[in-house]
Amino acid sequence: MEHLTTKMFIDRTEGADHSKLLRADLEDGWTEEQARGLLESLDLVRAVPNWKAEHLMRLYHWCADHERDHKTIEGQLEFVAYDLCSSYPGIGMALKKAATVEEARKTVEPYVKLLSAKE
Repeated sequence: MEHLTTKMFIDRTEGADHSKLLRADLEDGWTEEQARGLLESLDLVRAVPNWKAEHLMRLYHWCADHERDHKTIEGQLEFVAYDLCSSYPGIGMALKKAATVEEARKTVEPYVKLLSAKE
């Protein structure tokens, strides 16, 4: 499996529905399949994600501390990359083992459910 930098991922997904959206720090070793699975699972299509209040507050604080815009998909993805590696390392490590987009989606499903305000 080839490991991608953020720029490589963006270049390869140019023209896809989610092109130019991934500016998160993927230099920590995520493959294109892992990044796609995560991105597709998060469904970040609006300025304010449909997340539970406590997760939105964590997003706002993290973005403020790191001079990122919490209303952009880039800021949201950077937060998620940090969160998976720091707060949910088990899910983050499992994601790094996923070989396909589908495996990556299934791996991050518990994390997405934790964030989601949909119940």
